[in-house]
Amino acid sequence: MFLIPRFSSESIDAQEVRSVSLLGNVHRRRWGWNPFDRNNEMTHIGDGIWEFCSPVEGRRLPELSGQYSVRLVINHNPRRVLKVIPFSSTDLLWQLQESADGKGFHNINFTVQSSQEIIFRFDVNTMSLELIPGSRPESVDSVAAFTSYELNGFVWDSASMFDKFDTRLAGRSFVKQDADHWSIDVPLLSTGGIDFRSDGVYQFLISANGSEDYGFASLNDGSGTLVQGT
Repeated sequence: MFLIPRFSSESIDAQEVRSVSLLGNVHRRRWGWNPFDRNNEMTHIGDGIWEFCSPVEGRRLPELSGQYSVRLVINHNPRRVLKVIPFSSTDLLWQLQESADGKGFHNINFTVQSSQEIIFRFDVNTMSLELIPGSRPESVDSVAAFTSYELNGFVWDSASMFDKFDTRLAGRSFVKQDADHWSIDVPLLSTGGIDFRSDGVYQFLISANGSEDYGFASLNDGSGTLVQGT
């Protein structure tokens, strides 16, 4: 039986921290990014400390990239997201910021070379998240910067449905123009775009470092804003 979690508005809207959920691709299941899934809840061990222990698999291309991305959600409330100021980490310790839409902040991104268990420890007193690696701590690194960006989606009219969203295919990468600007030129057709429409309506997303979980998608605010880690 599929059980749908239910939470009261009193719990979701509470000011105090009643629950903390760890979302991201460390969960090897369909609902890894679902803030309402009880399996994503961290355990309160006391004094404002919450923990979650999860196995992670190391880099083994092409199946496994070893690239992971997570964020926290308070009280199962998707408007209370905890992310970080872009690339502001000290080793495996991140200072978190709360926001309603995640705009301006990044997910907690890291890479793993060797499979092991990792403890995620959130301290509500300092609003910080620490990663505590298991057997091979030297093989876990925070992502200090994005070194590439890729354009994926229906903009690639001639590709198959699977290849359209393959972040690793040649020719998908933006070209760096300067420290803050990247560009890519793509021909579009008035009869191209989303496959079942073919009327020039296009949809795409941007990945980073060859990982769609590191990437960007649009925020529906009418201003063309992109949000990292969506």
